[in-house]
Amino acid sequence: MRNFAAITAMACLICCWPARHGWGQTTDPVFANSFESGLIAFGPALSGVAPGTVDATTDGPLQVTLSQAAAAPTFVTVTSTQPSVISVSGGGVTVPTGQTSAAIQVGSATVGSAPVTLWAKLGNTVGAAVQIVGDGSCIEGDSSGDVPGYTRQCSGQATDYKGVTSWDNTYASLFEADWPGVANQSGHAFTITVNATQYGSFKILTGSTQAGISIHPNNTFGDTGLASVSTEAQGPGVFLGAICHGSDLSISSKASTAALCKLQLHSTYYLNVSMASVFPPYETTCGTDACTTGWTLNQYDN
Repeated sequence: MRNFAAITAMACLICCWPARHGWGQTTDPVFANSFESGLIAFGPALSGVAPGTVDATTDGPLQVTLSQAAAAPTFVTVTSTQPSVISVSGGGVTVPTGQTSAAIQVGSATVGSAPVTLWAKLGNTVGAAVQIVGDGSCIEGDSSGDVPGYTRQCSGQATDYKGVTSWDNTYASLFEADWPGVANQSGHAFTITVNATQYGSFKILTGSTQAGISIHPNNTFGDTGLASVSTEAQGPGVFLGAICHGSDLSISSKASTAALCKLQLHSTYYLNVSMASVFPPYETTCGTDACTTGWTLNQYDN
């Protein structure tokens, strides 16, 4: 499976003679030991964008920062290492007079990808990365979850009985429909592969239809994983403080349900999956780089 690690910002360290012109016009690389005037930052190091966008800002947003306020409109060149996947609108961005920063806009392909490196250049050359994510809301390596040492994973291998082979950060990507998925999947197994110290989070939109499902571990198809359901306010990656967590969950949006995970209609939740132990210190139960969790999806009527 693909393991999308966060790409840190990079600076091109190439020795060169000093520029002969002011920083607003020069395109010399950065000195070996220090930055010139001009571009001093390009970040965040990794940001996400939805698939199939045109002239969109990333969720950082990704922006250039100058060493001093621009005396006149100042153009910073930005290039993509894979323009067929992530393209840079206008070939860069103009920092307005009196400002020190400006956000770039990008276009994206219609399918997800590994992070693509972009290079911004004005005196110094600095790199950052953009990744296409399922719905534009997932950042690979995000550490805002509540299990220490675990970060977010945005896509991976998966299977369901109809032949799905991958997952992204939407519930429908694996279950072929919004919550609770296609009804005839009840009684069938599915798998979600996650990295040893990462978690996958599926966004759930409950809508207006009351429904319930139960998710049980199925070791015929994979390892027992840790699952949880967190609220929109809590965000993705919350296990210990979620409305429910464990390896065997009943989830329902029905009125007066006896389910362990009680959902409201017309609401957003996250179904989170990892290989963390349910007991402190929550060490991974995965003995390799990545493990496949096995589950059975059943209808829940109570």
